[in-house]
Amino acid sequence: IVISHEPRTALGFNDEKLFLIVVDGRQEGYSTGMTTYEVAQVLIELGAKQAMNLDGGASSTFFADGEVLNRPSGGDLRKVLNAVLIMK
Repeated sequence: IVISHEPRTALGFNDEKLFLIVVDGRQEGYSTGMTTYEVAQVLIELGAKQAMNLDGGASSTFFADGEVLNRPSGGDLRKVLNAVLIMK
């Protein structure tokens, strides 16, 4: 089993809340990332009852209200084939 710290994207939820997690990584001096186990632990601590690991690596981007809110590891935005769209 290979356990590596990488950029991660995940979501979790319970009966009341939705939790969105984007972890930066591969950026020495800024962020090394997390393992999937560490992300799961954070979601459990937040109170998530169900969770899903999404795309990671340089694709881990948090985009809201017209701007990127994290520092993706690739330096540039990547085209990805999946996303989570939340509308209010």
